[in-house]
Amino acid sequence: MPEGSQVVLIGVSEYDDPALHSYDALANGVEELARLLKDPRILGVPDGNCHVITGAEATRDRIHRTLTDAAERTTSLLFVYFAGHGHWSRREHPTRLTLAHKQVEHDDFLDWMPFEWLRGHLARGRSPRAKHRVLVMETCHSGAALEHGTLAGAGTWVDDDRSDLSTILTACDKAETARVVDGEPYPLFASALIDVLRSGIEGKGGFLTPDEICDAIRAEIGDVQTPRLVCADGAGAQPLFGNRRAAAPAAVVPGKSTIPPLANPLFGHREQVERLLEGARSAAEDAGPFIGVITGKGGYGKSLLAHAVAAELGTAFAWRLHLDLRASELARTEVDSLVMLRELLIQSGQTPPNCLASSRSRWTNWLAEHRVLLVLDNVADARQIEAAMPPADSRCAVLATSRDPLRGLPSATTIELGPLGRTDAVALLRHHVGDRCSESELVALAAEACGVPAVLHALGGQLEYQPPRILLERMRRSGSGVMKEIFRSTVANLEPDALRRTALACGLHPGPSFDPDSIAAMTGADGDDTWDHCHSLSVRRILKPLPGYRYRLHDEDRAFAPAVAAALGPDTAEHAGDRLWDWTARRVDAAVSQLWGSERPSAPAEPDRRIGFAEPHEAEHWLSRASDELLVSGRLALRRRHERGLRMAAAYTRWLRLRGRFEPAAGLLNELKSVPGDESAIAASLGLGDMARLQGEDARSERFFHRAIAIAVSIDDVRSQVRALDGLGGVARLRAQHDKARGYFDRALDLAESIGDLPGQGHALWGLGVVFGGQGEWDTAAEQFDSAMRTARRVGDRIGEASAQWGMGQTLKAIGNREGAKHAFRSARRLYAKVGWTDWAANCEEVLAQMDAGSTVLWWGISA
Repeated sequence: MPEGSQVVLIGVSEYDDPALHSYDALANGVEELARLLKDPRILGVPDGNCHVITGAEATRDRIHRTLTDAAERTTSLLFVYFAGHGHWSRREHPTRLTLAHKQVEHDDFLDWMPFEWLRGHLARGRSPRAKHRVLVMETCHSGAALEHGTLAGAGTWVDDDRSDLSTILTACDKAETARVVDGEPYPLFASALIDVLRSGIEGKGGFLTPDEICDAIRAEIGDVQTPRLVCADGAGAQPLFGNRRAAAPAAVVPGKSTIPPLANPLFGHREQVERLLEGARSAAEDAGPFIGVITGKGGYGKSLLAHAVAAELGTAFAWRLHLDLRASELARTEVDSLVMLRELLIQSGQTPPNCLASSRSRWTNWLAEHRVLLVLDNVADARQIEAAMPPADSRCAVLATSRDPLRGLPSATTIELGPLGRTDAVALLRHHVGDRCSESELVALAAEACGVPAVLHALGGQLEYQPPRILLERMRRSGSGVMKEIFRSTVANLEPDALRRTALACGLHPGPSFDPDSIAAMTGADGDDTWDHCHSLSVRRILKPLPGYRYRLHDEDRAFAPAVAAALGPDTAEHAGDRLWDWTARRVDAAVSQLWGSERPSAPAEPDRRIGFAEPHEAEHWLSRASDELLVSGRLALRRRHERGLRMAAAYTRWLRLRGRFEPAAGLLNELKSVPGDESAIAASLGLGDMARLQGEDARSERFFHRAIAIAVSIDDVRSQVRALDGLGGVARLRAQHDKARGYFDRALDLAESIGDLPGQGHALWGLGVVFGGQGEWDTAAEQFDSAMRTARRVGDRIGEASAQWGMGQTLKAIGNREGAKHAFRSARRLYAKVGWTDWAANCEEVLAQMDAGSTVLWWGISA
């Protein structure tokens, strides 16, 4: 968002020391960049957020104060451009890049600004709210900045932080000078950057990324000097500036709609509908994006209003997408940003990356080229959907429903719903009952419902089979709320008895959603019958159907459903929960066995057809769709010390971590950590250590793994020692500490072989393959990957086999065996696709494409 961005442009164009050459071109370049970045078609940063420092003002103190203030104020992009003299000391170890400010002396390099000083102003601690931090350097030897500290290799600003986007673009390589051509208005690099911003890039999307900008500058400069680019966490694919020569919107796919049809007609709220229609239609006609927020209490018809507006808009938007983010007051397992973008990218026909930054970039670029209506139901807060918001100048409209007012969304039109007036409430009831009830009876029922649309629709359903007089007497006699009495009465009168038992089990399920097989496990009934029962209950409005053949109770029923179910049925929540957790744990075991195989190759297959999976992609699909149910059930199972809870939590969090779902994984692992006992402490430490490693938190990861080893040794748990040693080897490998990593992997392999732990052997062999490859011992690396591959096949570990094929491909690529490498990458792609990991399969496809283009870069990836 331009309003939250801060731009600092520094051109040290004159110096007190006459021995240092002054360049007016540096100041000219800064002034032109400022003009362009204020252009709404490029960035649109406000005047007060664009800071220009040139000439006599370019002192160290002024630069420090401006950078500090901008870093503290930014909530979106922090963009810093520095142009001036640079000095590179080759004799120091590590080599040192220093930068001149106005007051330095030519030979007194101790008074020059170290590059670390400038970089420190952009560190995450200085700008905690920045979404993307960009530093552009136009000095001689500026490429040496890429060798300083953690920007080398790790591609990030500080050791303990790889979670944010950061980009550094330099005008030249470390041994080169940045050219200023006499008579030209701007330095060579700045001139190319200005041309890119001013003219755009033909054939690209609506927004330019750092990768695209750098490629265009290199093409314009030629061989005179070599711009360098390093980005962290997918920042290279992040939209940065508007493209003034954007390609015409693609018209290959005419669009589609995933918005469900109206469940009920809308009564009242006509004025609010018109406000939303006006804003959305303006967006479709190129007036800029529109964001409408519909807020209010549960049951007030927020989703119905959004869907009614979408229906009236018709084909004003070619693409009409819908996503239920599942937030409610009772079930706080809302969809996180990565999963949200993954679902939206799939709906729009794209392959989702397994990285938040890349997913956000791909989604934003797609929005810039299409006319899209996006309906986001049940949003938790503004932070949750920030990544899905359309870019400026797009032709998109967003309708978001939430109990939260979502004040963090800029320029949103907010509609707050309240209860219906008497006239509209009576009209709604009349829609259900026709002429069977008198006006006075409907007025009395509308008063009992307090004008809440959800309650009125439920009353309308009751009136189809009992007269209003009896319904009113029951509510007044019970003394309970309208919805509770309706739910109790509806369930109590269900026939046959098996259908009623299914409804009672739905009330006892911890939620927030479930599939019929979960309910069948709780009741002990036939699975096929339970599927029919759930459909019947959704028709009766007891259950709400969800995508993926799942169901949940309505929010307004969730609070009292367990108590009503326990009072009406023979079961208790504890007994039903025990059966559910036993079934869920077996189901998770069966699912992960399809992906990673079994610790025992000869283990018998799961005999219950409702638990086993025919194909690995079915297991992956279930793990994804059942995520909210598994998280809630897992937490409750751990709190009640269920015997299968620990194993289920450990297995499921492994899947969550590797799919990038770090927040829910951390929640479940912290719950696991609170369970007394050595076994739970080891499982939690291994999981948290692995997650810290995947997020680049090396020191934290080491602490968890060492803790796991200490506890495992004390209770003689060799298998857990193997897992912890493998984790420590992975941390050392990422730090390029090859000998240390090899020692950890060797110890892990020895222990795994001593107890016949085949999965442990496979992971250790994969780690050794990467270590030997990192040291250039290609033949030994190939042997390790081959052994890892064969071990993975023995246990049915498809992910492990794919990872070994990936490693083999990198090894063969390094020694020039291109055909062998391609075969390995294709095998990895096939395995990843078979288990439904389309994003990892896309990585293989990308490597194959890069090889066809002549790339020789190696990327080892991670062990899964």
